[in-house]
Amino acid sequence: MIVAAKLSLKEIVHLKQYDKTIFKKSAWAESVWKALCSLPHVYVVYGKDGATIFGFAVFSQTFNEVELLKWAILPSWQSAGYGSKFFQNAVRYLKQVKQVRNIFLECREDNKSAIRIYEKQGFKQIGLRKNYYKNPPANARVYKYVIKQNITLLS
Repeated sequence: MIVAAKLSLKEIVHLKQYDKTIFKKSAWAESVWKALCSLPHVYVVYGKDGATIFGFAVFSQTFNEVELLKWAILPSWQSAGYGSKFFQNAVRYLKQVKQVRNIFLECREDNKSAIRIYEKQGFKQIGLRKNYYKNPPANARVYKYVIKQNITLLS
């Protein structure tokens, strides 16, 4: 199941903790979270199993396109298919509720596990940004996912 909400100061209280648990040193600073809250087109989608949140995605929408700013699944829920199901339901939500046609993201070129996941889900690399990341330096792969127009929301 997924739950969507406008990114707000209330929402970031929990997200910051998930972010630190999952990403440790590369977690976003509180100032980044607060800055995103001030933007009207940024929202969060949660992956839930019953009452338990196992992951989240932060999106920024412009017209019928979104940029995936952060995708996270708690370590204890990884490698069990929850991430794939969450992604599929998030795509359905983006298509049906937000009328999105394309999803874009950037990924560290050295993040092989994330690259495998994105490519398994159907993202295609469309570019490379040299020296995009700092601490440690790395290139960013730019990916695009085209949402098929004949999908329906799973219950």
